[in-house]
Amino acid sequence: MDRPTTRFDKHSRKLLAAFWIFLVVAGLAALEWSLAPKSGRYVASRAVSGPGPERRLMLREWEPNTDYSFSPPPERRLHAGGDVRETYALSTDAQGFIEPAVRHEKPDLNIVFMGGSTTECLYVAPENRFPYLAAKNLETALGLKINGINAARAGNNSLHSLLLLAGKVLPLRPDYVVLMEATNDIGSLTYGTYWQQMGSKRIIDNQKISVDQAIRILSTALIPYTSDLVSGLRRRLKGEQQRPEGRDDGPAGPERSRQDMGRDFADALTSFVHLTRAWGSKPVLMTQVHVQPSSSAEQQSSFLSREQVNGTLVNPETFASDQDYFNAIIRDVAEKEKVVLIDLARVNDWKFGDVYDSIHFTDQGSKKVAEIVAAALQTEIASAGSHAGLGTPAPR
Repeated sequence: MDRPTTRFDKHSRKLLAAFWIFLVVAGLAALEWSLAPKSGRYVASRAVSGPGPERRLMLREWEPNTDYSFSPPPERRLHAGGDVRETYALSTDAQGFIEPAVRHEKPDLNIVFMGGSTTECLYVAPENRFPYLAAKNLETALGLKINGINAARAGNNSLHSLLLLAGKVLPLRPDYVVLMEATNDIGSLTYGTYWQQMGSKRIIDNQKISVDQAIRILSTALIPYTSDLVSGLRRRLKGEQQRPEGRDDGPAGPERSRQDMGRDFADALTSFVHLTRAWGSKPVLMTQVHVQPSSSAEQQSSFLSREQVNGTLVNPETFASDQDYFNAIIRDVAEKEKVVLIDLARVNDWKFGDVYDSIHFTDQGSKKVAEIVAAALQTEIASAGSHAGLGTPAPR
């Protein structure tokens, strides 16, 4: 009598293959477990890297060769300062600079602008973002070909900018590097140091990853567009919104003294100035604008109110005076180091409409910044370039 056919008979090859795959995976897992040191220390052979996690300094930049689109927050619509778009495009070139960046292949001057979201100008039309527009204004005034390169990224503090300077700005050998930082440094230093940042704002990245992270990295590498689509669908199902700025929920320590915060900030600025000069570029420091709300509508739209909800570690009671203090440090470092200072906080009567949430510019405000920057640099550029035939005012 014949034996009845079983499921194993029907799927024997598949089941045997699955069985051997299971044995191999289980065996590798057991081998890895037995080899792992109990002490947590790793053993390497001479100069060859061991199995321990690699650590790397982070470049907080926009992804190169990428087109982004963001919907503006409600306060951007409330304090328009010009037309408000339904979505704002942000595109990057091969180096991760915000377009339009390198417009001239053989420019007379390259000017790089660095900082956080107030330099990035995410919710400003690309043609009105002040790094680009200031270069255009200078071209008209001086009759030169000038690239205004925007290397900013929302959330970057001065140390992030310092790392970006070394990592990708200095190879350009720019003529000028303009830095505007203050608010993000206050947020970073109020309850810790630059090296205690968590999440996307960390300075050091630990390359040891979990199995879940490895799967995500592999899927991103093999099927990037499908992976991005699935991530977007998952966010929608969870009711999450895509945000241009990461949220860092690291534990907050005791609030630091203003003097300690200021010392770290001054050291970071001074390092930025020295490194820029060491590579033959001229540093330029800018103070940062902060508009005090004068009505209930402005108070509800203020940056601090919004960021408190998002978990930013800034003390709302002292933020305005901290901002003034950090701006004073910028002025002091500029004077001591004898660098060009653009005192943005003092050269205009800023108001809501120029900014939409106390610190971030509207199109109207960005245009004003471009005019101020161009006027401040025009004389400097003309004087520095006179011996090379640069800086001759264009005929009118």
